[in-house]
Amino acid sequence: MSLPQGSATFWCALKEPADKLEASWDDGSVIYDLVDGQFTALNPTSSAVLQNLRDEGCASAEGVGERLFGEKISSEESANLLQILEQLKHLGLVRDGAT
Repeated sequence: MSLPQGSATFWCALKEPADKLEASWDDGSVIYDLVDGQFTALNPTSSAVLQNLRDEGCASAEGVGERLFGEKISSEESANLLQILEQLKHLGLVRDGAT
């Protein structure tokens, strides 16, 4: 898959990581890692970011924010979304354009 060009990092969800199980509710999700036996709770915003990438495809932090909120987001909101994306990457649920 080719990613859009530009200076922003684009993020993509890994559709169904083989080593993860997920349960979702209105108020968030829980990820179970089959390899290390760890549970990780995702708050509603993190769950929405992950689901947005799965449903709508790859995007920058700003792009995800615009898709979720329907308008351009502030630099602070962008920084918050970038932090969420980095956490999701650490969990093995998303990848950035560099990986």
